[in-house]
Amino acid sequence: MNIPFRTGVNLREFAYYGTSSVPYTRLELQAAQLTELSGFGVQLIRLFGACQRLTVDQNIARLKAALDLIQRAGMQAIIALGDAFGSEWIIPGESHYHTATGSHLHKNYFLNRLYQKTYIPYIQRVAAALAGHPALLLWELGNEFAIHPQPAYATDERAFYNFAAEASAALKQITPLTLVSTGIINSNQITVPATRAAASRRLYSLPTIDAVSIHFYAEDGETEYATLDIQIGRELGKPFYVGEMGGSITRNPDRTAYYANEFKRWRSAGAFTIMPWAFDTSPWNVGVSDLYAFARIHRDYNGLKAVVGSHATNAPAYRPTPTGTKRYQVVLGPLSVRTEPAITAKRLDLLANGTCIDVDPASRTEKGGYVWWRHFGKQQWSAEKRLLDNVDYMREVAVAVK
Repeated sequence: MNIPFRTGVNLREFAYYGTSSVPYTRLELQAAQLTELSGFGVQLIRLFGACQRLTVDQNIARLKAALDLIQRAGMQAIIALGDAFGSEWIIPGESHYHTATGSHLHKNYFLNRLYQKTYIPYIQRVAAALAGHPALLLWELGNEFAIHPQPAYATDERAFYNFAAEASAALKQITPLTLVSTGIINSNQITVPATRAAASRRLYSLPTIDAVSIHFYAEDGETEYATLDIQIGRELGKPFYVGEMGGSITRNPDRTAYYANEFKRWRSAGAFTIMPWAFDTSPWNVGVSDLYAFARIHRDYNGLKAVVGSHATNAPAYRPTPTGTKRYQVVLGPLSVRTEPAITAKRLDLLANGTCIDVDPASRTEKGGYVWWRHFGKQQWSAEKRLLDNVDYMREVAVAVK
């Protein structure tokens, strides 16, 4: 799998601006962030996909609206489905799992498969609601899951593997065209040192895990552990990306130089994106920045913006395509998406001109004077043409080999 490089940033709270979880923000900040990012070529946003103060339906509505904005800005998104820490951004109903080891999830969450009670149903509902959204590039199982408390044992290692297998399979069953990653710092966080190499290979060999996630900060000493993950991913044909990176403004006298060196290093190593932590263009602190943030309130904002902007690529939106599918592009929109191959069937959505969809090549159906195709992996149909006068609503386009 080859994903062309593009720049990205973290906007953890993006979907939840204007809520009580980030009380000093306003919803209008979403547009301001995307406008500023577009100005220096950023194409990828990493945001969190759960807020414990909201219901599941409210979370879904917020995420859908966020993805719509990101799509209109010509960007795509990585969604981290919940947080390993006891923050605002955990799965609704799971706060009691974050009390035994500080705020981090206790490893019993994996050992006793507690994730099956709330987490799996939550991600299934979110995935079903957002399936096929063109702005959705990748799911992360969560943000920085790890084994706590230490030390880790073989049973802990196996329990996390089982979690990753179950969760990624649940996502792939619903959204087969969306990439999936773990969202971990590196595999040292979820393995036993003596068996790390074998356990990492077993994890990344899962057919439902598509990409390798790494995080690092100038002060945390984690970069040395990332080499093994990247090597295994490369051997398995799976790309890697830097989902978080940064350094403290108080402990790094020249973060601009640090960012420049790290962008050069990880892009040369083959990362398909490098995502600085906590972007914010606000002229004052609105509660979405910290000492590690790439934020206007810090003195090096323009320097960091120049570094990220120098790596902008204008890469096309990425959508993996399974072998054997056909791809069509809407040429006479808006084009209806219906539950059945019939103009009287319930309309589920409207596709704008230029939108591409992947279809099941065996689904071509002539009915009611139209040629219909079923969207890949879904019970959704769109018309290719009207037979009476050969008016095309969408036309087949070439599918690049990934």
